[in-house]
Amino acid sequence: MQENEARQIAIAIEHLIEGTLPADQLEFLERMLLEDSEARALFLDLTQTHAHLRREIPRLQVGEYEWPTVVSRKEQRSSTWYSAIVAACVVVAAMFFWLAQEPQAAKQQAIAELVRCDDATWGASTLATEIGLPLGPGRMRLEQGRAILRFKSGAKVFLGGQTDLELRDELTAVLHSGTVIVEAPESAHGFAVHTPSAIAIDHGTKFAISVDRARDISHLQVLDGEVEIRHPNSGKATMLIKGEAVTATQQAVSEKTAAELSEFYVARSEENNVPLNSIRITTAMGRDATIVKSNAPQLTDPALILVKNCPNEYRRKGYLAFDLSLVKGLHYNHAKLILTLQSSKFSHPTEEPDARFTVYGITAESLDDWRREDLRWDNAPANLDGADEVDETVTQKLGEFEIPAGRDSGQVVLESKGLTDFLKSDTNGIVTLIIVRNNLQVSPFSSPTTFASRRHPTQLPPTLEFELEP
Repeated sequence: MQENEARQIAIAIEHLIEGTLPADQLEFLERMLLEDSEARALFLDLTQTHAHLRREIPRLQVGEYEWPTVVSRKEQRSSTWYSAIVAACVVVAAMFFWLAQEPQAAKQQAIAELVRCDDATWGASTLATEIGLPLGPGRMRLEQGRAILRFKSGAKVFLGGQTDLELRDELTAVLHSGTVIVEAPESAHGFAVHTPSAIAIDHGTKFAISVDRARDISHLQVLDGEVEIRHPNSGKATMLIKGEAVTATQQAVSEKTAAELSEFYVARSEENNVPLNSIRITTAMGRDATIVKSNAPQLTDPALILVKNCPNEYRRKGYLAFDLSLVKGLHYNHAKLILTLQSSKFSHPTEEPDARFTVYGITAESLDDWRREDLRWDNAPANLDGADEVDETVTQKLGEFEIPAGRDSGQVVLESKGLTDFLKSDTNGIVTLIIVRNNLQVSPFSSPTTFASRRHPTQLPPTLEFELEP
């Protein structure tokens, strides 16, 4: 990054926070942040200075504040790279002090606020990612986790992992990729989300919208109320009501369908190195499946194991069967279950609590001969109607695990004496495990927790790892 570029970035940040950043400067700032690590470091330094001064300056008396010395143009031209950074910080710090007084003009420039983050990791963004700071027009890129924005209009926008969202004004956002859910009260009537292939306009509602940038496809489903979807290329407009969904491409908008939010997985590579003195077996040599209360096949995916606790017919449980013939006769100290988390197409970043799960083992070995193709809610071994219930007369609780709110990638591990003892007690060479979610999900439209199955093309399927005795 050159000295003059550093000055331009500092000036652009000043205008960005004031809400007066021209389009050409916004494009310059975005390009520099994406391409230059030094630019990103400078942006982070200045925004952190902003956040610090926003907290500290209101506690200062006006007479205690020492205004910075103005640097002349001649001195600026002869300054070193370090001096340029210091000068930029001084300019921005003075501007932040002015912002701390909150004049009415500055208030009018803020269009939204970040109100919550759960396990959030941010990519190169042109807006601050600290909770509570006012946000003007700009771009936010969430790499993983979830976040919630509240617009001045009253609209709440929930961001799921790997989402690129641009804020235009208090009634407009642009979804470049990823998934958001919009809750729009009456004050936000007309709130619009633009995508590369469609525009979704609120009519008093809650809706989910997702953009698959690789295929240039937008998916939308109404969770409550009504939404108008417009297709700019064809001029077609369609009204959707609760439970209806459409898919939009550059060419057309699909016919309306009535189904629960469709889901898909996002491939991620995980570290799957096997420790020394250990052996692993997976469901690739066994079986795994999802059962759903409605028995509707479109609510399952062969590449995923889905688990959900809700009061309607979308509740789901996961079944795993492992062939233990590979460890027959081996002596092991303990074992652990490894599951690989996967994202879903509508990741539903709602205000859900941390997810708690229990794993049960079926002790009645005559029930181990189930087939994935035939498994249904009403014939699954040891299944009871409650989303977190199993028949305790033929099962044994092996342990519990928890997934933090917003986490949708990585691996979770269950390691317990109960699991090890259960595996050691097996006599027929096959064990069946059942995964249930303990806590009820707040919204019936919340997405299930999804794990990679034996049919996933890239990820580690459900795995048992045994630590062998020396």
